Amino acid sequence: MEFLGLEGWSLVAVAYIAGICCMVLEVFLPGLVIGFLGALLFVFASYVAYTTAGFPAGLGVLGGAVVGSVVAIYSTLKVLPTTPMAKRWIPKTAITAVSNETPKLQIGQIGTALTPLRPGGVAIFDGKRYDVESRSGMVEKNLQVRVVAIEGARVVVEKL
Repeated sequence: MEFLGLEGWSLVAVAYIAGICCMVLEVFLPGLVIGFLGALLFVFASYVAYTTAGFPAGLGVLGGAVVGSVVAIYSTLKVLPTTPMAKRWIPKTAITAVSNETPKLQIGQIGTALTPLRPGGVAIFDGKRYDVESRSGMVEKNLQVRVVAIEGARVVVEKL
């Protein structure tokens, strides 16, 4: 079989190396498209090895691709996060904010819209920022608002 001017074992080697490159790229550009292309290149390399040297060669190339893929996946999940390069990417602190906390506000409490409320936005009450929703439509920035309802973590306000 000839493809792109290559045939036999040289075609197997090129397809196999291209498959490895696709698998490595999949780590940095996730989305399964490049990884799927790499898997197809491994299958193509196995097919060419099968047609060139018979069933044992095709099976050996496919088996090598499967073992190589398992090693690559293990390395990606276990070894890569401990490398200096990955330590720069992985955040050192965890996000611990709880969004379903009941706000410590009272119905009727007056505050100031920190951002335009369209209808959602941010308002300040007693020096603390709260995510709020406007019941009275759009509210411009810096206008006073009053708390009219607290529904779980949701604070509903109206323009004064």
